[in-house]
Amino acid sequence: PLMPNHLTVPEQQALVAQWRASGLTMTQFAKQHGLYLSTLYRWQAKYTEPTFAQVELVDPPSSPALIVELAHTGHRVYVPPGFDAAELRRLMEALC
Repeated sequence: PLMPNHLTVPEQQALVAQWRASGLTMTQFAKQHGLYLSTLYRWQAKYTEPTFAQVELVDPPSSPALIVELAHTGHRVYVPPGFDAAELRRLMEALC
């Protein structure tokens, strides 16, 4: 078994890189290399650069959807803002 306290930083980093490339779970890799799982976990957290994802913020619709309920058929139609009026008319004619 490895003596984690006696490994240099480059050796610890190399083990983390080997684990990533191995395709093994962290538990499997730690067991195969005689490491405590917590040690390998700590090393990977310590030597992994944080990553960021770009996020695009979008404004919510300015007005809620229009709800049209047809009493005689029981159909309920949700019409989003900006929906084409001609399309809505054709839909209503088809439902009525």
